Amino acid sequence: MPLTRAEQDIVDNSDMLGYTMLRHTYSPENNTVESPLSLSVALGMLANGAGGATLDQLLELLGAGSLDELNSCLDKVTRNLRNADGKVDLKLSNSVWFDKGFNARPEYKKAVETNFGAELFTESLSSEATMRKINRWCSDRTEGMINDFLEEPVGAGIDMTLYNAAYFHGEWQEKFDPKETANKFFHNAQGGGNTVRMMYKSKGIGVYRADEYSQSVEVPYGNGNFYLYLELPAEGMTVPEVIEARLAGQAPEIRDATVTKLGLPRFRAEWRLDVGFMLQSMGYDAILDKQGYPLVSDGLLSLPPVWQSAVIEIDEEGTK
Repeated sequence: MPLTRAEQDIVDNSDMLGYTMLRHTYSPENNTVESPLSLSVALGMLANGAGGATLDQLLELLGAGSLDELNSCLDKVTRNLRNADGKVDLKLSNSVWFDKGFNARPEYKKAVETNFGAELFTESLSSEATMRKINRWCSDRTEGMINDFLEEPVGAGIDMTLYNAAYFHGEWQEKFDPKETANKFFHNAQGGGNTVRMMYKSKGIGVYRADEYSQSVEVPYGNGNFYLYLELPAEGMTVPEVIEARLAGQAPEIRDATVTKLGLPRFRAEWRLDVGFMLQSMGYDAILDKQGYPLVSDGLLSLPPVWQSAVIEIDEEGTK
């Protein structure tokens, strides 16, 4: 589905959102794994119940001029992604859970159902049984990649909680030969490193880019409509310096040079992000304001702490 100019601006902003998130969360001691797409969809569902300064901050963060623009863009983008490549498995799922006794506006329920295809549930959010249901929903929608998202019940006094689950499984257009995989020393950002299982291949390597900050390469999946974008800081450059350059609009140029051999570690990494803390550090305090969601209900809206769990697995076959 074609995007309008305004909707394309939202997509471009979402591309930069990943760098913005890293600016506030990157640590050389950890493997940071985040999903800007998942965050955008979840905040989009919240935006449909927001008003005043809260809505303004949500639209600003997501790069949208209006709620209608945001809804239309997210609907088209998620539809396009699901149908982009028949050889790639991409699932995007949404759900909103209301506490028993909480009276959500019918208009809000209709908005998240219509615009996001959200499943709606009414449960006792303070119960262990509901916690297990939510964890099962998250596990089922991510093909078991994310289990036990909640370590304890959502909690008493919480009116509503919502979830976006994004699952991706893509096989490399040209797979790595397991016979080529070998133990190699991997240098980390702290100047140290460790021995990893390094995979190698000479085919199926896409566009190469480089500038004074980094060099990057695309590694395509399936029919080539999705690819892994690998960016390696140039010698003497740090990850934060690369992030700031990209946020300043300094994009690496496509180079004529081709990558004749690619080495990539085989790994699995997990990360749990405190989204609420990140939003506050970014200056978006109003998003967490209980008074900021008049279109969800008549009174104050009590939301739980906002978290994102993400997992990535890369091996000779592909990526999950």
